[in-house]
Amino acid sequence: MLCATVGEQAVVDEFDDDEDIPDACLISLPEPYQVVIQDEVLYIGVNSLHALVFGAKSELMTLHFAAQQLEDVVVEPWQPGPGPECLRSRQVSYTKKLNIPVPLAPKQCQVISRFMFIL
Repeated sequence: MLCATVGEQAVVDEFDDDEDIPDACLISLPEPYQVVIQDEVLYIGVNSLHALVFGAKSELMTLHFAAQQLEDVVVEPWQPGPGPECLRSRQVSYTKKLNIPVPLAPKQCQVISRFMFIL
C-alpha cells in the first residue's frame, strides 16, 4: 500500500483498488464503547473493505436486497461526490412490493435511493 498527499487530501493506493477517488482526510477515533462486542484488526485497505461491504456485488448487499424482497435492482457505480464535502455518491433503483391490505391499493412502487459519503 502506498500513501501520498494530493492537495489537502490523502490518497491511498492499494494494489487491488480500481478507483481513482481520493480517500478522506484522517478522522479521529470516537470514544470507545463501555462494552466490547468484538475486537479485531483487519489488514485491509479502506477502499477494499468498502467494496466488500457496500459493493454492488457484495454478499451483504445481495442479502439485504433479498431480505427486503426488492426486484429489478440496479446499482450504479460509486462516483466522485458533487461537492467538496461529499466524497462519493451512487444511485440505487429498485421495485419494492407493498403489502397494503386495502382493495385497489398500489401493489408495488419504484424507488430511487441516492447514497452519499459526506465529511
